[in-house]
Amino acid sequence: MAAPCAGDLLQTFPNAQFIVTTHSPFIVEALNNHLKKWQVKNFPMTDPEIEALMPLSSSDVAAYAVFPGQASSLIDSESGLLDDQLLQHFNAINLLYDKMRDIEWEQRQG
Repeated sequence: MAAPCAGDLLQTFPNAQFIVTTHSPFIVEALNNHLKKWQVKNFPMTDPEIEALMPLSSSDVAAYAVFPGQASSLIDSESGLLDDQLLQHFNAINLLYDKMRDIEWEQRQG
Protein backbone atom coordinates (compact mmCIF):
# COMPACT_ATOMS: atom_id res chain seq x y z
CA MET A 1 0.00 0.00 0.00
CA ALA A 2 1.33 3.45 -0.92
CA ALA A 3 1.87 6.03 1.78
CA PRO A 4 -0.81 8.74 1.92
CA CYS A 5 0.08 12.06 0.33
CA ALA A 6 -1.04 15.55 1.32
CA GLY A 7 -3.85 15.41 -1.21
CA ASP A 8 -5.24 12.25 0.37
CA LEU A 9 -5.31 13.86 3.80
CA LEU A 10 -6.91 17.04 2.49
CA GLN A 11 -9.61 15.09 0.68
CA THR A 12 -10.30 12.90 3.71
CA PHE A 13 -10.31 15.81 6.18
CA PRO A 14 -11.33 18.88 4.12
CA ASN A 15 -11.91 21.16 7.10
CA ALA A 16 -8.85 20.17 9.13
CA GLN A 17 -5.76 22.25 9.69
CA PHE A 18 -2.46 20.39 9.38
CA ILE A 19 0.71 21.61 11.03
CA VAL A 20 3.79 19.97 9.59
CA THR A 21 7.37 20.53 10.67
CA THR A 22 10.42 19.33 8.81
CA HIS A 23 14.11 19.93 8.35
CA SER A 24 13.94 18.64 4.81
CA PRO A 25 14.04 21.13 1.95
CA PHE A 26 12.62 18.36 -0.25
CA ILE A 27 9.41 18.26 1.77
CA VAL A 28 9.06 22.03 1.77
CA GLU A 29 9.74 22.31 -1.96
CA ALA A 30 7.13 19.62 -2.72
CA LEU A 31 4.47 22.13 -1.62
CA ASN A 32 5.15 24.14 -4.77
CA ASN A 33 3.59 21.37 -6.86
CA HIS A 34 0.31 21.75 -4.97
CA LEU A 35 0.48 25.55 -4.97
CA LYS A 36 1.14 25.64 -8.73
CA LYS A 37 -1.71 23.17 -9.31
CA TRP A 38 -4.05 25.74 -7.71
CA GLN A 39 -2.81 28.36 -10.17
CA VAL A 40 -3.38 26.14 -13.23
CA LYS A 41 -6.37 24.14 -12.01
CA ASN A 42 -8.70 25.59 -14.67
CA PHE A 43 -6.30 24.98 -17.57
CA PRO A 44 -6.76 21.92 -19.79
CA MET A 45 -4.55 19.04 -18.59
CA THR A 46 -3.83 15.60 -19.94
CA ASP A 47 -1.04 14.53 -17.58
CA PRO A 48 -2.51 12.08 -15.03
CA GLU A 49 0.18 12.89 -12.43
CA ILE A 50 -0.68 16.58 -12.57
CA GLU A 51 -4.40 15.87 -12.57
CA ALA A 52 -3.96 13.75 -9.41
CA LEU A 53 -2.34 16.59 -7.45
CA MET A 54 -4.54 18.27 -4.86
CA PRO A 55 -4.54 22.04 -5.51
CA LEU A 56 -3.64 24.29 -2.58
CA SER A 57 -4.23 28.01 -2.49
CA SER A 58 -1.34 30.05 -1.12
CA SER A 59 -3.90 31.78 1.10
CA ASP A 60 -4.42 28.42 2.82
CA VAL A 61 -0.72 27.71 3.35
CA ALA A 62 1.80 29.19 5.75
CA ALA A 63 5.42 28.10 5.49
CA TYR A 64 8.24 29.52 7.57
CA ALA A 65 11.96 29.08 7.86
CA VAL A 66 12.74 29.12 11.57
CA PHE A 67 16.19 30.02 12.80
CA PRO A 68 17.29 31.00 16.31
CA GLY A 69 15.51 34.22 17.16
CA GLN A 70 13.66 34.59 13.86
CA ALA A 71 11.03 33.11 11.61
CA SER A 72 10.48 34.25 8.04
CA SER A 73 7.77 33.34 5.59
CA LEU A 74 8.80 31.18 2.64
CA ILE A 75 5.76 32.14 0.54
CA ASP A 76 6.59 34.71 -2.12
CA SER A 77 3.77 37.25 -2.15
CA GLU A 78 4.00 37.87 -5.91
CA SER A 79 4.17 34.30 -7.22
CA GLY A 80 2.19 32.61 -4.44
CA LEU A 81 4.88 29.91 -4.38
CA LEU A 82 7.62 29.02 -1.95
CA ASP A 83 10.65 31.14 -2.64
CA ASP A 84 14.20 29.85 -2.98
CA GLN A 85 15.24 30.87 0.54
CA LEU A 86 16.11 27.26 1.41
CA LEU A 87 18.15 26.74 -1.76
CA GLN A 88 21.34 27.88 -0.05
CA HIS A 89 20.91 25.21 2.65
CA PHE A 90 20.00 22.56 0.10
CA ASN A 91 23.12 23.38 -1.92
CA ALA A 92 25.27 23.11 1.21
CA ILE A 93 23.84 19.65 1.89
CA ASN A 94 24.53 18.60 -1.70
CA LEU A 95 28.08 19.97 -1.54
CA LEU A 96 28.89 17.68 1.38
CA TYR A 97 27.39 14.72 -0.48
CA ASP A 98 29.41 15.55 -3.59
CA LYS A 99 32.63 15.74 -1.55
CA MET A 100 31.96 12.31 -0.02
CA ARG A 101 31.09 10.86 -3.42
CA ASP A 102 34.43 12.21 -4.75
CA ILE A 103 36.30 10.57 -1.85
CA GLU A 104 34.59 7.27 -2.64
CA TRP A 105 35.39 7.60 -6.35
CA GLU A 106 39.05 8.32 -5.60
CA GLN A 107 39.25 5.22 -3.39
CA ARG A 108 37.75 3.02 -6.08
CA GLN A 109 40.19 4.37 -8.68
CA GLY A 110 43.21 4.03 -6.37
